Amino acid sequence: MISSIEFTVLLILFAGLIFVLGSYEKEILSPPFLFTLMWAFIIVFSVISGGGYYFSFSALLFLFGLIAAFNFGWIFRKTQKNIKLKSIVESQPLDRFHYINICGSLACWISIILLINQYSPTIFSSLDRNSLSSLSATLSVERYEGKRLSSVIMLCISINYLSCFTGGMVAALSKNIWQRLFSISVILPLLIFSVIYTSRSVLLYGIVMFVSSWFLSQSFIGTEKKFQVQFKWIFIAISGALGLFLLFIVSQGLRMGINEISLSTFDRLFSYLRVWFAGNISSFCMWYDQPNVSPLYSYGSYTFAGISEIAGFGMRVPGMYTNSYDVSGKLEVTNIYTIFRFLIDDFGWIGAFVFCIILGLICKYFYNKLLQGSFIGLSILAGLFSGLIFSPIASIWAYNSILFAWICFVGVCILPYFENEFID
Repeated sequence: MISSIEFTVLLILFAGLIFVLGSYEKEILSPPFLFTLMWAFIIVFSVISGGGYYFSFSALLFLFGLIAAFNFGWIFRKTQKNIKLKSIVESQPLDRFHYINICGSLACWISIILLINQYSPTIFSSLDRNSLSSLSATLSVERYEGKRLSSVIMLCISINYLSCFTGGMVAALSKNIWQRLFSISVILPLLIFSVIYTSRSVLLYGIVMFVSSWFLSQSFIGTEKKFQVQFKWIFIAISGALGLFLLFIVSQGLRMGINEISLSTFDRLFSYLRVWFAGNISSFCMWYDQPNVSPLYSYGSYTFAGISEIAGFGMRVPGMYTNSYDVSGKLEVTNIYTIFRFLIDDFGWIGAFVFCIILGLICKYFYNKLLQGSFIGLSILAGLFSGLIFSPIASIWAYNSILFAWICFVGVCILPYFENEFID
């Protein structure tokens, strides 16, 4: 277990890394700052909230090293100065993205109707809470048994994921208040789908892609306005986090078939959720400290599991890994290990460091393009940044629906180059 001295050392290391990063990167809203601060918070929160969980100083130090490797790659390439941009609406009309948001929202509502109608068509007439709970419990069991959603439903969800990318951009850049409000609402049908399907990850994917696109789009906004917007979004972020926590409670209750909330059922729900929020770091520590642990050298079969499955190199299973760990010795089991176990199993101990350095270099390259006014740079970096935000849980690039949405987002941003609508 980690001692108070070891915990303090980790805090000092993260503080030092943030200081070094600040010496080279003056923009506090840049991706490496958010990535590093996020991981510092995740580790601190996991250790504090995961009382009785297993944590290893050597494993956490290894995680810090991989985070530092990404920052090294980022710092290695210099930041190019911003150029003077025209009005963002003049240089890139946002109407095309607004239409995508409309299509994405409609597609997700269609997926909800198809999902319910496939399993319980009478629910539309009864609107009974017990029927919804029974449906959610059935869907949860089938998902863990390996049953996949239909291709039509997955296509609809992928279109919504695309609208999450475009929605974040419109929410940040549009001067039309109705377009901005609608761009945020693309999350609503995804939220309802997640509650019914009892899959928190479906909603998280959408939120991560939306936030990634919104955050990066701030680089198109003037510095004065950017910092004015920042305080408003701090309040929204805190409110959103509380709302997301409540949603997780509801989703877990439906998954477990709980129809009534009491003190005892809340304790059960909290125990399940605690391992979801804090158990991923603990499970990585347990895996890392196994005496015979070694990389699988699968060369992308985990980090890009969906593509690997299509290519015939293996079958992707729910949760990615079949082996699980009891992180507290009280049957609090998890098989989530952060993206870094994916990288280690794919590329080895040293290869994971090389991957993180190269990823930092690539992210910095497209960030420079973004600062020069490139929407292509924004679209490519949005997909990469989504992976960074989701890194405490797993690899977001392992899902073909997300890769499909990302590729389409890049395509939509490339299209204006052929229409001569970009800035001169």
